[in-house]
Amino acid sequence: MVKGNVIFYVTRQYMKRNRRRTLTTFIGIVFTVLLMTCVFIGKDTALGFMQELASQKEGKWHVSIYGVTPEEARQIQELPYVKETAMSADQGYTDFPLSKNKERPYLNIKKYQTQCFDWMNIELTEGSLPESPEEIVLSESIRKDNGEIAIGDTLDGEFFQRAITGIGDKDIETFFPFYQLSVKTGETVSVPQNFPYYGENNSFREEKQYTGEKQTYRVTGFIQAPAYESQEAAA
Repeated sequence: MVKGNVIFYVTRQYMKRNRRRTLTTFIGIVFTVLLMTCVFIGKDTALGFMQELASQKEGKWHVSIYGVTPEEARQIQELPYVKETAMSADQGYTDFPLSKNKERPYLNIKKYQTQCFDWMNIELTEGSLPESPEEIVLSESIRKDNGEIAIGDTLDGEFFQRAITGIGDKDIETFFPFYQLSVKTGETVSVPQNFPYYGENNSFREEKQYTGEKQTYRVTGFIQAPAYESQEAAA
C-alpha cells in the first residue's frame, strides 16, 4: 500500500468512526462557502448601489479637476486612460434686480460644454438648451424667488467676483468657521461661491470686484438646479 493510500484509508476510517464530527465539519464548510459568497456578492452589490446613487445625485462623470489651464486641459485629454472630457467655467456673478428674495440678489453664471448637461444630470424643465454663447438657461430657483423673467426675455450681465471688507473698531476679526474664513478690520478677502449674502451689518461689508466682462443673454429655458451647486446668495 502506497503512502497516499494509507493517508486516505486512515482519514476515511476516522470519518466513519466520528460521523457526528464529520457531519458538523461538512456543514461548517458549506456555511463558510455560503458566507464568503454572500460577502463578495454583497460587496459588489453595495459598491454598485453607491455608484448608481452617486451618478444620480452628482452626475455621470468619474473625476473632477479644478483650476486647470488650457495647456493642462490639453495634457489631461491626451492621457491614454482618459476617454472623454468636458469643461465648465465660472463666468462670475451679476446683479439680478428682478429677484424678490433679499437673501439672493445675484445670478451665478456658469459656462458648460454640451456634454456637461448630460454628465451633470442637468434636467431641462421648460424650453430648450442653449445653442450659442448668447443663450442661457436659468434655474427653477429663480421662479421660487419670484423672479419675473420668461423664455425669450433678455438678460444683461456685468460680471464681478464677491469679497468682504472688515469694518468697525480696530483690531476686530470676524470669523466664519464653516467657510474657514476670517476678515480683520480694513482687510478685504474673497469669499467662496457658497458664502451667504448677509446684507448690511456692523462687522463687514460686501464688495463687488468687477471683472470688466459684460454679456447680453437670451433666455431659452429653465432647469432644475444641479445638486452640487450652492444657492446661498445667487440663483
